[in-house]
Amino acid sequence: MLFLMSRPIFHLTTVISLFVLLSCNTNKNPALKTGNLAYVDSLIKQTQKFGPESAAQAIAYIDSVLTGRDLTFEQKVAIYGHKSMVYSNFLGNNAKAELYADSAVYLAGSDEAREKFPAQYELANYTKGDALFREGKYSDAYTWYYQASLLPETHLSACTKSGYSYRIGMVLYKQSRFIEAAKSFKEAFFETDDCPDIFGRYLKSQELLNNIALCYYKSGNNDTAIQYYNKALTFIETNRSTHEPENRWHDIAKGVIYGNMGQIYKDQGKYEEAAKLLRQSIAINLKKGNDIWDAQSAYVKLADLFFKENKIDSMGIALQEIRKSLNEMPNFNWETEWSRLMWHYAEKQNKSSEAYKYLVLYTKGKDSLERINKAITVVDASSYIKVLEKQHDIDLLTKKNDSKDHYLILAEACSVLLLIIGWLIWKNAQHSRKSVGRLTKLNDTINNQKLQLEEALSLVQKRSEEKDRILHIVAHDLRSPLASIMMLTNIIKKTASKEELDKTLQFIHTACNNSLALIAELLGAAEGDNNRNEAQEAIDVDKLVNDSVELLRMKASEKRQTFNLQLNGEAKFFTANREKINRVINNLLTNAIKFSDDNKQITVTSFTRDKKVQIAVQDNGIGIPDKLKGAVFEKFTNAKRKGTKGEPTFGLGLSICKEIIENYNGSIWFESKENVGTTFYLEFPAAELTPR
Repeated sequence: MLFLMSRPIFHLTTVISLFVLLSCNTNKNPALKTGNLAYVDSLIKQTQKFGPESAAQAIAYIDSVLTGRDLTFEQKVAIYGHKSMVYSNFLGNNAKAELYADSAVYLAGSDEAREKFPAQYELANYTKGDALFREGKYSDAYTWYYQASLLPETHLSACTKSGYSYRIGMVLYKQSRFIEAAKSFKEAFFETDDCPDIFGRYLKSQELLNNIALCYYKSGNNDTAIQYYNKALTFIETNRSTHEPENRWHDIAKGVIYGNMGQIYKDQGKYEEAAKLLRQSIAINLKKGNDIWDAQSAYVKLADLFFKENKIDSMGIALQEIRKSLNEMPNFNWETEWSRLMWHYAEKQNKSSEAYKYLVLYTKGKDSLERINKAITVVDASSYIKVLEKQHDIDLLTKKNDSKDHYLILAEACSVLLLIIGWLIWKNAQHSRKSVGRLTKLNDTINNQKLQLEEALSLVQKRSEEKDRILHIVAHDLRSPLASIMMLTNIIKKTASKEELDKTLQFIHTACNNSLALIAELLGAAEGDNNRNEAQEAIDVDKLVNDSVELLRMKASEKRQTFNLQLNGEAKFFTANREKINRVINNLLTNAIKFSDDNKQITVTSFTRDKKVQIAVQDNGIGIPDKLKGAVFEKFTNAKRKGTKGEPTFGLGLSICKEIIENYNGSIWFESKENVGTTFYLEFPAAELTPR
């Protein structure tokens, strides 16, 4: 038997969510002035007094107040976004909703607006996506949601991301992927902590707690659902006194939660507790100006409860009240459920013809709802967004390759020119044998020019390939320190100890120095000056290894891996460039992490033998197949595989390591057994003098 359970309270806070969205990025750009939006914010809040059932009056009120006023750019975008939401959510006019969404996009949807007005850019794209989503155009909606998330790095914040996480959660919920939806709602809840502490943020946060609970209920975890509903109620009571305590939205939100909790108790057979909560929900939200649709939902649940208890007279009264409400505020979901309950009610009254009539209405409504639900499950939001991300990466690469296209066009033009010249020479040769000598000489000249052009084109191609190689090296060798810096900055946010803070900053400093040294080396290599004035020093092996391990310890912890350092305590030094050797150690450690499964141990040892310093990095990973061992140290090798978590590899790292090590009279080799593990060895001549 189909019964439409409670849903995430999407329409409850859409009126308020506009304020959260605008406030997230207000201070990110000096071009935005809060004063510009304060008037519109106040005007939109005043429309709450009309209530959802009087949404048309609210629109008319806004139009009357704004008549003759010269609105700013930010105010226009805010008004268009609000009107689109009202027409879509409360008036069911998707055509007008999309029209206002298009107006917002026209004003703020350009790349230039994304730089200057990030909050308005985000609002315009989310507004367009929401309008399309409610029309059932899900793929198009995902595209706009993703577009909204592509803000410049200077404007990104957790608050900005919360709107994106929230919408993906709604999509996953409608696709019945409840555990994934709960995860997205949790992310959005924690991301809202970065938003300004206004009423909109408070209301959005309690909504997210309710949605998390509803996801757990839908996935069959009633105990966890009840815990989150209670968290939501506690959250409301804790924050009410400091967030417009007289605002009716506090009680509306509680009414929604009461109705959802009542559903759980009804399913568990706790009818007395369920009836009490459902009546509380109805008493709150059936009032004019409150969430009438939620009250209808609670009333349907109460009528179903009476049916289960065989209280047919009470069921009939409840159904009459539901009918009155549906006549004033139609809702297709609850209309369908009302038909189902009327079918059972008529059966109990032995009214067969009437029962059949309502059964037909219920069946038609249920089929329509199933078609709608099937439409959204056809599109996998996660997969579609991954496609969008890939396409975005391709677009960026396309722009970078424009210069290469210019070279190719030049080469094609030269080739065409050579063909034309050759044809002219052949034609002139036919006209007069007397000109053979002169034409032969001219032909030789042209051939020489052709060779020169081919040499020039070969040089262009060679330099293009060299540039690609340098770009690969940069991408490969800067990834690890930059990733480490990102993780370490997260540590800084949470670190309370000054000692740990100083230690973390030192690691960041080291990683930045290494990255800058790599850039300087690549620039020098491009000018043929790679080895001039290179600074070398006596390197303390144990300190070098220990610093590298500490820098990557957090990266290893992501796969719950541990390092086992076996540094026998004796002084060990060799002479080389510290930054370059640090790159080698980091590369070997990163590979050990990449190609090892979760919960594995990575062992790093150092020792001296026969006036040689040796370092060994041993993992318990996937190993290297015999057929690939001979190509491991080749440049741009095909002997590359993804890591155990799908981490990419470019086939450059070990060739770079080998080149660096051999520059200092060192050696690198490895021992490996497939599915058992790999050990890489480094060996350098020991330094005769130790540093002071």
